[in-house]
Amino acid sequence: MIKNGEKSFSKLFELLEIIAGTDHGISGKELAAVSGIPQSTTFRMLKFMADHDYLRADHGLYSLGTGFIRLGNAAFQQNPLMKLTRPILEELSRQTQETVHLAEQRFTCGKTGTNLQISLFLLRNRSLKNYDKEERCSCLTI
Repeated sequence: MIKNGEKSFSKLFELLEIIAGTDHGISGKELAAVSGIPQSTTFRMLKFMADHDYLRADHGLYSLGTGFIRLGNAAFQQNPLMKLTRPILEELSRQTQETVHLAEQRFTCGKTGTNLQISLFLLRNRSLKNYDKEERCSCLTI
């Protein structure tokens, strides 16, 4: 259950998830209708995020802005898994002459605790080869 103080954050992230799920952006009016958040609240949040470069407003459509690129880059730099694996990925790319990507996804699955899926992607001849390993753990220490 969402507490009163968390409602605004919940609404804000709901709007962001909807916007992120679009191909070319979404209008504020449509966003309010899809989310069920009142238009006045929706437009107030959109204005705030656009004023701080987290959203781009182009011809009445809202899409994610450069603020999220900056945050994504910072998250990448701070991620201990990326710090540990970067030299390995660079060497793998050098040896294979292929593009290498690493993806990390964390999720909680009921009573089983935290699940971690790490996927290694090699881009070879324009086809994506996916090698992944899933591990169950209660805590991941890197």
